Amino acid sequence: GSWSMTFEERENRRLQEASMRLEQENDDLAHELVTSKIALRNDLDQAEDKADVLNKELLLTKQRLVETEDEKRKQEEETAQENHMFN
Repeated sequence: GSWSMTFEERENRRLQEASMRLEQENDDLAHELVTSKIALRNDLDQAEDKADVLNKELLLTKQRLVETEDEKRKQEEETAQENHMFN
């Protein structure tokens, strides 16, 4: 009787310790998950900010290209008119 009781008590304690260890592991993993989610969110925000900056730069560059092409066309037209006038 008493031996089986101590065996059951020992088994019970072992299971409680295992349960506590698993709960701790679970808490640690949950904390890791939250931490990595926050890090990913920050990385994503930074990537989106960078994409916005690059898009704005691209638009400005396209505008400058259009302006430069307009300027070049005007100069070519003026040169053509001058050549026409002097020839």
